Amino acid sequence: MTLRQLLNGVAFQLAWLGAILAASRGWAWIAVLPPLAAVAFHLRQVEDKPVALRLIGIAAGAGIIGDAIVMTIANSSFAAHPSPTWLPPAWAVALWMAFATLPNMALRWFRDHLLLVAVLAAVLGPFTYSAGADLGGGRMGSPLWLNYLALGVLWAIVAPGLLWLAKVWETPAAAENR
Repeated sequence: MTLRQLLNGVAFQLAWLGAILAASRGWAWIAVLPPLAAVAFHLRQVEDKPVALRLIGIAAGAGIIGDAIVMTIANSSFAAHPSPTWLPPAWAVALWMAFATLPNMALRWFRDHLLLVAVLAAVLGPFTYSAGADLGGGRMGSPLWLNYLALGVLWAIVAPGLLWLAKVWETPAAAENR
């Protein structure tokens, strides 16, 4: 792992924590800033900005649709939620955007192991939401198993999908600079 890849992973983790802690205090628009800072940091580092921006856009769309579905069927909610209740808040969408910075950097190795990614994402994705809820970033609905199932399916589709797109869209010049 290169230093840039390590910094990418650390930036995402700090963005996640900053967003959750700000949202838990009701600071909806402050909660957007850490993930957007991670995205800006990433965009300053990458050579192939069009690919990075496409991944970020796809992740934002997947996050809006996926989280809206999960919120509806699993009766879960996010803290600091000024948007319509059937849409995830901007800070949650910004976290999806920050997640999209990982496929060509910190999670690069996983691009050739998509089945493993699907399994890990199905298991670990719901636990990140649970950890966020424990920190005050939202509420897991009842029954809890339905939240874990819905989030597991969402992450088992989106995470390997983003990694696959990152690999397919990567230009030869960008691959050489890794």
